[in-house]
Amino acid sequence: MNLENKEPLLSICIPTYNRADVLAQCLESIVTSEGFGNDVEVIISNNCSTDETEEVCLKYASKFSNIKYFKNETNIGGDRNILHVLELGSGSFLKLNNDYCSFKERGLTFLLDTIRKHSKEKPVLYFHNEIGKGETYETSDFNDFFLREKIGLGWISNYGYWKSDFEKFEEKDRFIETMFQQFDWLVRSYKRKKRIYCYNTKFYNRNKFKAKAGGYHYTKVHSINFFVQPEILEKEHLITQGTLETVKKYVAYFVMWHQFRFSYIDHKHYSFDTKDGWKIIRQQFGHFKWYKKMLVKTIVLATIKTPYEKLVSLIRDFLP
Repeated sequence: MNLENKEPLLSICIPTYNRADVLAQCLESIVTSEGFGNDVEVIISNNCSTDETEEVCLKYASKFSNIKYFKNETNIGGDRNILHVLELGSGSFLKLNNDYCSFKERGLTFLLDTIRKHSKEKPVLYFHNEIGKGETYETSDFNDFFLREKIGLGWISNYGYWKSDFEKFEEKDRFIETMFQQFDWLVRSYKRKKRIYCYNTKFYNRNKFKAKAGGYHYTKVHSINFFVQPEILEKEHLITQGTLETVKKYVAYFVMWHQFRFSYIDHKHYSFDTKDGWKIIRQQFGHFKWYKKMLVKTIVLATIKTPYEKLVSLIRDFLP
């Protein structure tokens, strides 16, 4: 299939590393989608994978001229690869897409229709991709947006940027060490546009993947790094102190749950670093009045929801 794609409407930007199996599912969902055609290009940035990622990419790139494959000579780090893949896109709208996310039926059509709808005004677009957690809405109040979206603001597949905006950003990597540079780009876009459209529509699925070795410190990133930018925004009066504390309470529950899960329940499947996780949680949230109650509640709920066989295995692990 030979598709000419000089100035596509949409660039689907996929940073990837050692996830050949789920990447294949992702690409297959795109090329078989109703909306796949001249308005779409797919940009893949392979961060020097050691598995079959290159074979998967070349298979699709050889069939479709609007799938463009790039491979880094060395591993430049996951977050720098995110920046890199966006810079490679030529579409009017640059949409980040996790390599383990596959488009649902008509999902790509929904995305294209949404971009066309806003192509003249070019407001900030944000895609929550969930059902039942809020309505699709537009707002000029960043405090309202931050309060609604909370921890979802950390997931890269929620983000997309107009290329005309993205190209103007200076020091794009200024928050790269936090692993939340994508949030910074949205904030910068908002400061210029003063309007955000949030689409709460489930148009892709997350495929399960086998975790690779050397995962980042999940608890540190979400307890500390996540709030670097919001604390600056609170000082700039884009969000209130009350909103910041509310979101910290929500995130505390989120990281406590996952610290328990990754440390004791799914520690053989996931490779996230959880060393000193409980200490980090206590340092970041221990001064809040709700901390102790939430800690007990989280551990009790996590234990209750743990499958019986895993709970038995966990107890055996702690026995002599």
